[in-house]
Amino acid sequence: MKNWLRYTLVAVFTAGFAVGTGFLVHSTRKHDAMLCCNRMDVEFGDEYRFVGEEDIRQLVEAQCGNPIGLRLDSVNLARIEAGIKTRSAVRSCEAWTTKDGVLHLSVRQRKPVVRFVDGEDGYYSDAEAVLFPLPDGYEAEVHEVSGKADGDLEWIRKVISMLNYMDVRPEISSMVTSMRAAKDGELTLGSRDSTVAFIFGQPEDYAAKFARMKEYYDYIDGQEQGYKTVNLKYKGQIICRKGI
Repeated sequence: MKNWLRYTLVAVFTAGFAVGTGFLVHSTRKHDAMLCCNRMDVEFGDEYRFVGEEDIRQLVEAQCGNPIGLRLDSVNLARIEAGIKTRSAVRSCEAWTTKDGVLHLSVRQRKPVVRFVDGEDGYYSDAEAVLFPLPDGYEAEVHEVSGKADGDLEWIRKVISMLNYMDVRPEISSMVTSMRAAKDGELTLGSRDSTVAFIFGQPEDYAAKFARMKEYYDYIDGQEQGYKTVNLKYKGQIICRKGI
């Protein structure tokens, strides 16, 4: 076969293949564009229960309308993700659709590190001091600070720093059973034996204050009975009182 004929046949075959492929892709895209959303699947990437599946469904409908019945190519995934993230307890959300008509939502919630409670008011905070509400019927196993829940972010960050310090030092965290804050932010810590209240002051200079707390247990506790309060606020001093 002459070269010119061979090249002509190859060119014709290549062009035909390209046209066929283009037609197939066009047909597939046209078919996909006609697919409708028939289900919404919600999955959570953590163990927390600050929001539930029904909460997410209601958020999607409130922010973007009901996606069921919409063509897949008209479902606004970015808007859905943004709408779900308006809930402060949600850290991230990914939305995507599949050719079986399913809208998939993968939700991750914030990891709480402390709960602040003051009567009926309260909230959780994550490590970045992002606050989110206390849900009904569920409590995460985290530190709790009672008595102050006014959302003072600077103070909350100091408390979180102090808790981080405690968490990597079991010998310190084992000495503390409760934390209560006055309206001015000064802390009182409950003791492991439930008889002594440690006046801690502001959540500052906590390494030195915890060192004084340990000195109390090492050298004072057991020597003299009946102390009700131990003041750790003042540098170089441990002030013990039998009266409150």
